[in-house]
Amino acid sequence: MLTNIPIERILPHPNNPRQNLGDLTELAASIKERGILQNLTVIPQDPEQYKKMIDSKRKYQGNYIAIIGHRRHAASKLAGLNEIPCTVAVMDDKEQIATMLLENIQRSDLTPIEQAQGFQLMMNFGETAVTIAEKTGFSKSTVYSRVKLLEFDPDKLKAAEARGGTLADYAALDKIEDKTTREKVLDKIGTSNFKYELQSAIDTEKREKKLAKIIEDLEKFATKVKSDKGLQYVRYFYQDSGKIEVPPDADTVKYYFTKSGYCINLLCDKTAEKPEEVLTEKEKAKIEHENRLKEITARMYKLRLEFVKGISDSHAKKHLPDIAEYILKQSLDSGLRISKDSTGKLLEAILDDKKKLDFDALTKQCVFSPSCTLLYAAMSVDCESSRYYDWELKHNPMKYLDERYDFLCKLGYEMSDEELAMRDGTHELFGETEGNDE
Repeated sequence: MLTNIPIERILPHPNNPRQNLGDLTELAASIKERGILQNLTVIPQDPEQYKKMIDSKRKYQGNYIAIIGHRRHAASKLAGLNEIPCTVAVMDDKEQIATMLLENIQRSDLTPIEQAQGFQLMMNFGETAVTIAEKTGFSKSTVYSRVKLLEFDPDKLKAAEARGGTLADYAALDKIEDKTTREKVLDKIGTSNFKYELQSAIDTEKREKKLAKIIEDLEKFATKVKSDKGLQYVRYFYQDSGKIEVPPDADTVKYYFTKSGYCINLLCDKTAEKPEEVLTEKEKAKIEHENRLKEITARMYKLRLEFVKGISDSHAKKHLPDIAEYILKQSLDSGLRISKDSTGKLLEAILDDKKKLDFDALTKQCVFSPSCTLLYAAMSVDCESSRYYDWELKHNPMKYLDERYDFLCKLGYEMSDEELAMRDGTHELFGETEGNDE
């Protein structure tokens, strides 16, 4: 039913998914000049009384609640209107939320948090992800991912949103299993450190899983101890040490192990049969530093790789002068040799069954994405061995790596604080290594 309703008798819906109506100045000016061009949708605040009045052909004198048109309602007040054209509908609670959610998403792009709250409200009324998807047009996975946002601390989530957090950023946090760690990385969304901290958390969890598997194998014949005092060093393990074999003398020799950061040390009782082999604290520290530097360097490479893989051909095309300049400079300085291994990582979808480049598919890539193909050629020299430290684990300035980062930054790459510290030599690991050598 279409009717004009006094503006003071229309109330905003308390569960409107869109909490922030934004700047209403321009809309109010338009309404003042041209009037409301699209009716609001409202429901009677007292639906039973409304039905009685309609059935008896009397006029309902109660208030209404806005379902569609919250911004128009608020802007009409600013414009000084006395009444607003409305379509009166009757809906249950679930229908109200679904209608408001769909309307706002189609017209005003709710924030991820507001979407999540809207979906959760519908679930509170007994809806499921399947029925919400049917009523709103969203996929089930979208409904699940939005509602999952509500697991985060609300204040942290709002702060991340204010820093420009995107749905892709929040979805990326699902790669982190530990809730506390996810909350910490959430604090980095919207900063240059987010992607690095995200990858760091993922790497740490993978490393700890691998070390846990090593410990599981060691526990078959060794006992965990807190200190290696009075014990003999046998060997150390790190995350990529592979399968652990049970020593042939495990029945006669007592074995122990300690976990220290990135390493696990296998120990045994001192015996005449086994030669004395002791690692000094300095040697242990060097092993720890080397493993940490290797992990950071691998992470830096992975971030560069993922950034380049995420660039569209249109974006690369805008930076063709930068790409051409970089290729020319690399060719003149050191000779640009395209690596099939690195190119294969960039073009992972263009590999055959034997993980080798499919040159027919590569030819098609050149035709459909020529700018990206040129970019991949420029970055094919990049690899995990590109690093900012030498064999002594001291900072080693690398001009070619600096140029690589400068080039990527022109394309939009943001270096994290840790990457910058590795580049300029201020990272704590360089200080620790140098201190241990004194």
